Amino acid sequence: MTTPATKIVPVEPTEEMARTGACHITKTDHQNDRYYSAKEVYKAMLAAAPAQPQGWLPIESAPKDGQCIMLYEPPGYIGTAYWGPDNLGNERWIAGKTKNAKSGAFMQMTMSIDEPTHWMPLPPPPERSKE
Repeated sequence: MTTPATKIVPVEPTEEMARTGACHITKTDHQNDRYYSAKEVYKAMLAAAPAQPQGWLPIESAPKDGQCIMLYEPPGYIGTAYWGPDNLGNERWIAGKTKNAKSGAFMQMTMSIDEPTHWMPLPPPPERSKE
């Protein structure tokens, strides 16, 4: 079984995505084939999703919802981290959260990153070889 292609999109659809999906429903909403219609609307909405920014982004734009991202802290620390409570309950950037791509489980080491300046989303995991 092959892994389907992935695309990073907003959790909530943008206005453009919603408009495109609604417009596509009126064009493809076949009474006898709802599955086909849903797939086509989904494809249209994905195509209308904003492009994922490339490269390092200012830390002010980083998500603070617990998702694991890549951080840069001068003079040269680069690693994975997430925004969350430290051992004392203070919200801050926590380094060392790794996700098992197979199980989805997280392993956490609590080490704070005090002054990161940039971030970027993690890339998708590599595809499995077809051996």
